[in-house]
Amino acid sequence: MRTAWNGLELEAIDYEIVRIGTHVPGLGAFRDVHVSARSPWRLVAGYLMVQESAVGELSVFSHGHPVVRLTLGEVSAVWRAGDEAPWTRIDGVPSVGGVALVPAADTTFSEADGMVRFAGEAGWSATIVHGPAVEKVHNRIELLRSLEAVGGRHV
Repeated sequence: MRTAWNGLELEAIDYEIVRIGTHVPGLGAFRDVHVSARSPWRLVAGYLMVQESAVGELSVFSHGHPVVRLTLGEVSAVWRAGDEAPWTRIDGVPSVGGVALVPAADTTFSEADGMVRFAGEAGWSATIVHGPAVEKVHNRIELLRSLEAVGGRHV
């Protein structure tokens, strides 16, 4: 399911896997998703929720608990971990609180001062992958990579 918020595209790719960015290539037709356009705007896919938290800002929730905040820039996005939680890596991508942020092939990321910044020459795109267990995050990243390799779902 595809939707939009504040100039960003969002697509639920699978259960607890949501791509977000200024350009989001289509990968699927996953429909077990709830989107509410009423204030606050929100998208719910399983136990993963993305919700408008302030003007130009989204929060990512795991099982109802805030994990990461996304602040928008012109051609970049800055992700901040909630509760000063430390960033780690799962499969080489930044992760915190059971949520991994997988950059698209044309998006770079850098880490500094508890933040992860995504940028690209023509905008940015990343996939939010929820576990929250490390093994689930790993398996869902593998599923994401498989869907990317075959061009998405063929329904």
